[in-house]
Amino acid sequence: MYLQEILEVAVGLVFMWLVISLAAMQFQEWIANLLNWRSNDLKTAIRKLLSDNTLTEQFYDHQIVRSLSKQMNWWERFSAWFGNLFRRVFKRPLILDNIPSYIPANDFAMVVFDLVMKAGEDQKPIDEVFNILIADINQPGLLKLSAEQKHDASEELKSIRRVARNVALSDLSEAMVDSVKAELDRFSATYPELKEKVDHAVWNVINEYYRKILQLPSGDPGGTPPREQTLRKLRVGILALETTNPKLSESLRTLITGTEEYIFEKERALAYARKQVETWFNNSMDRLSGWYKRKAQLTSFLIGLALALLLNVDSIQLASSLWREPTLRQALVQNADQFILDTRELTTDPAQPGEIVTALQAELDALNIPFGWDLEPIEAAPTGERGELLCALIPGEDQVWGIPEQDSDGKVIACQSFVNLPQGIGGWLGKIAGILMTSAAAAQGAPFWFDVLKRLINVRSSGANPNEKKASG
Repeated sequence: MYLQEILEVAVGLVFMWLVISLAAMQFQEWIANLLNWRSNDLKTAIRKLLSDNTLTEQFYDHQIVRSLSKQMNWWERFSAWFGNLFRRVFKRPLILDNIPSYIPANDFAMVVFDLVMKAGEDQKPIDEVFNILIADINQPGLLKLSAEQKHDASEELKSIRRVARNVALSDLSEAMVDSVKAELDRFSATYPELKEKVDHAVWNVINEYYRKILQLPSGDPGGTPPREQTLRKLRVGILALETTNPKLSESLRTLITGTEEYIFEKERALAYARKQVETWFNNSMDRLSGWYKRKAQLTSFLIGLALALLLNVDSIQLASSLWREPTLRQALVQNADQFILDTRELTTDPAQPGEIVTALQAELDALNIPFGWDLEPIEAAPTGERGELLCALIPGEDQVWGIPEQDSDGKVIACQSFVNLPQGIGGWLGKIAGILMTSAAAAQGAPFWFDVLKRLINVRSSGANPNEKKASG
């Protein structure tokens, strides 16, 4: 039977797919580094987790995250400076440094906790209702108050706002809530025309916010430990986010729900909350890895398709040539054997596109494999009035299709055409199928074909070649 020959053809095919896959992976790495795929995809995933563009920019501007970024070189700094010119015009966040392509889960959790606690300290739910009322007071014609009265009312509201914010940040009690209510009642008595707005637009909102804070687990009677203070600040921050970022607030509230089980073990409660956020981040990174892998496979397929078309790497033609020519088949198998012996680990350091194509073409030429496009001059090409050949890649009237060669004056002095193009519909369908097969092989990745090649060579080595037996006998 032809088992050994079939195995050698398979080794030759897999070896060539491995070579193409290595070139495709180098191209992909070059593109990924050029476009910062990993960094940008990571930022997109974090933006989805945080559900807010502003909070995402604050996350990346945090010193812990900035310390993970590599320093910009002169070209990257120039690009950032040029990009910031437009970002200032459109009031977008400025590019401060290269963003990291990897963030540890514990760093993510620490930064998120810090941002959430700052959100609690900012007390935006309280600020917003007071700011709306202050804006209504200063709106022309809305209230029958003099300019001086509007100024005094605004300043007094700002003073009450400071009190309301400080109350929310302290160990809140019913008495402190009543003190804020008393301040607002006194304000309403001074400005009766504002009483309805104060009661409905301000007090109802902040009173509901206070009630939610009062429902949070309180500290120990003997004094609130530092870790419980941190956990309480975190909960207050999550409440504050309900106004500005409800999606993130819902996610974090769900994640730290189980901390109530450790109410008398504050250290374990905080560790549990952080572990939950780390798991949330790691799950998101798993999804990101799967998405990135699919994008990488599609990119490798397109790169493999381009290389296969450029170099005429036809898998069907290669299999046919290997089957018909034992010498070529054995030479390719020997190269595959030597490659496995010499290569312990695949390296795909990104290089320039020209270097990758040149190295790939040189390797194919060294193996004497029938790849590439053959060109020959077109002897019967028509000539124009000045004696130039009427040849063009996109032929016009009286021109023929071909690859023109021009002199220094732009005159076409030679015209070449492909001589190894397939003939007929069947030939073209076979060529297209062979090119697509090569592209699909490139999409599988070099590590996959490297493992397959090692297995095939091990299977082949388990039995002697019949030809080799005859030669030894």
